[in-house]
Amino acid sequence: MLQSKGFTLYAGYQFGGSFTDQTSGQSVQLREGGSFGASLDLPLDESSELQVFYNHQSTEFSPWPYPGNSAQLRLDYLHIGGTYFPDERGHGVYVVGGIGATRMTPDAAGFEPATRISMNLGIGYLLPLSKNVGLRFEARGFATAIGSNATVFCSGGCVATLTASAVTQGDFLIGISARFN
Repeated sequence: MLQSKGFTLYAGYQFGGSFTDQTSGQSVQLREGGSFGASLDLPLDESSELQVFYNHQSTEFSPWPYPGNSAQLRLDYLHIGGTYFPDERGHGVYVVGGIGATRMTPDAAGFEPATRISMNLGIGYLLPLSKNVGLRFEARGFATAIGSNATVFCSGGCVATLTASAVTQGDFLIGISARFN
């Protein structure tokens, strides 16, 4: 099992994240809700792995301060990083982290997608169920750098503008992990 690669499918509950309406100064929150993800874990040594991690959440802005009832927002994180097991790779407590990009795609008229640098950091527990299958329980924090009060989602001529310097979110995840050679 030490030289095996891993693949994990996750289901989660993501929360947090906010922007500011530049015109009114009103805070616009992201609704909490379900998320899903996947990771590919490649062995580095007896206690660590290289990890490629993808996470997705479909959410909406709340309250939506512009004409129309609401606006959906798709968040896609793609990170490369690692996992460290203090005892032995493949079971028990671990820490995880990575850096990459967040793609934020709103469905509101006049708003354009935005891609920004982001990172994640978390802690988890891997419970082996058999030689090649285990359950992962994780808590991860995500931070997406927007820029010092930078306008996002606006592609020129926007009447409505949202700003933030960073967007932070948390995610509780449970995953089924499979190991293979």
